Amino acid sequence: MGLYNLLEEKWISVISDQKGTSEDVSLIEVFENAHKYLGLAGDSKTQDFALMRVLLAVLHTVFSRFDADGKNYPQIKLDQRYFQTNVIYDEEDQDDYSIELFDTWQKLWIKGEFPPIIKDYLLKWKDHFNLIDEKYPFYQVLYEDISADKINKKEPGKIFGKNINRLISESENKTSLFSPKYSQNKAKDIMTYAEIARWIITFQGYSGLSDKTVFKREEYKKSKGWIFDLGGIYLEGNNLFETLMLNLILDRQGIDDGENNIQKPCWEYSGIEYVDLAFLGLNPDNLSQLYTNWSRAINIDLDFTEDKPFYMYAVKMPDLDHRSYFFEPMTVWRFNNQGENKDFYTPKKHNPNQYLWRSFGLLVTDTPESSEHRYKRPGLIAWLEKIKEIIGDYKVTVNSISMQDDKNATSWRPTDQTYDNLNLRQFILTDLDKNNWTTYINLTVDQTKRIIDFVYKNFLTDLSLIRNDKTGSFIDKSIEKMYFLVDRPFRDWLISIKYDDDKDEKIFEWRKKLYDIVTKEAEFVLEKSTPRDYKGREVKRRVKGVEKEELLNVAIAYNRFEYNINNDLKLLEKKNG
Repeated sequence: MGLYNLLEEKWISVISDQKGTSEDVSLIEVFENAHKYLGLAGDSKTQDFALMRVLLAVLHTVFSRFDADGKNYPQIKLDQRYFQTNVIYDEEDQDDYSIELFDTWQKLWIKGEFPPIIKDYLLKWKDHFNLIDEKYPFYQVLYEDISADKINKKEPGKIFGKNINRLISESENKTSLFSPKYSQNKAKDIMTYAEIARWIITFQGYSGLSDKTVFKREEYKKSKGWIFDLGGIYLEGNNLFETLMLNLILDRQGIDDGENNIQKPCWEYSGIEYVDLAFLGLNPDNLSQLYTNWSRAINIDLDFTEDKPFYMYAVKMPDLDHRSYFFEPMTVWRFNNQGENKDFYTPKKHNPNQYLWRSFGLLVTDTPESSEHRYKRPGLIAWLEKIKEIIGDYKVTVNSISMQDDKNATSWRPTDQTYDNLNLRQFILTDLDKNNWTTYINLTVDQTKRIIDFVYKNFLTDLSLIRNDKTGSFIDKSIEKMYFLVDRPFRDWLISIKYDDDKDEKIFEWRKKLYDIVTKEAEFVLEKSTPRDYKGREVKRRVKGVEKEELLNVAIAYNRFEYNINNDLKLLEKKNG
């Protein structure tokens, strides 16, 4: 049968020119013209992230088998019918294979566009890319794979169009007040084939747990979508080709002790094969499989057409083990000192109230196990360090993306996305040795946060004591405003850094700028003070373990602040020196 083949139909939204014009292209077209497109232009940033990982899965699969000229590597055995390999190089050939992979990446980067071998591979698997199909529906299982005898219900659960379309994000029990579609005649469930293709890929990554249908197999932890739990990061270049290449970790040797394993994405399995694989309880050992991981075994009716309200059948799949799974390169990590993941790292979602630069340490730092505060650098940044000699003094954008949730452990319903980016030159992230810029920038970020979260916050706390304000709202709002005031100047300073700049002079430049911003805002607060603030009041303070009362007013509070900020930033020492 086969309906709506994703290799030929136009369903991927891309930015096609500097004016921001978008157009829909096919899967084959996106690779043929990636160097002409500026980037993806889907319905949301989370959707773009999910779809990018599918595109990367294609590239990892193809270039693990073929070099930049379309010739298969001598270290692997290839089934010519499907361009598929089940037997990889002999153990003694691993180093040679690693060299071949890295050489392929370098040749692709220099060439600046993708070769025809990608299209050749995709056409071999064309019948696995039909959105609706009686044998190999894309990203799906067959209905008989989730029939009543295999699940805990009389029939699989239904997920409707409005449930997976994050522009609506409506459940059966809660109506979306600002939906872009009307409610009449189930219009919120009407979706085009192109929308369905994009949103089911997104749904497989960001699902939640509110649906109830599970497989009748051994007890298992249910997945809410692997990328749902990530503090996702990806690198962005000057066009879509460069963006995909920067995130294409073709040679894993030297990155988290990675192996260059057989690449096998979900479309190289039948639906039931993929379900059986998931129940083995093993995390993927290749990026193509990881990037196409499913949270649900889903199926779309064979008789579905675009004019009908959309729904699909869905059954929960097993979750991946999150503990220290460093094979995932596109996330920041946290070390857990307590809870069920104690003594393990797990992916750390981005805080919706924090700019990405505040997490700079999470991006660049590897700390020893004996450290009080432990950090693990993302594999993607380790890859950037590996290719830095090839790409040179390259301006790269680090993007962060996370899906927020409703904080309800029984549903984990997706609510909103968190997105930010950071423009900088690659050496800021990777120069750990020669000039040591990375370490110095990290220390500067820490000092900036200390000035705001400790020095300036202490000034605000003193004001709250003077005013007997116990709510804390004044402090929180003022800290948020200060980070807003600092954000743009810090980004401008960061992108202005050149590799040969004098570090001490450059860092002093930022300290002076930071001093000016923070003291100007403190003076503004001071100017708005009332006679009551100047009169002050007796407050209780604990000094060296002893509690005593002392007079505190706004003038005393400001003098303390001025002393502390000068002492921390050491600007006076620099001037006198």
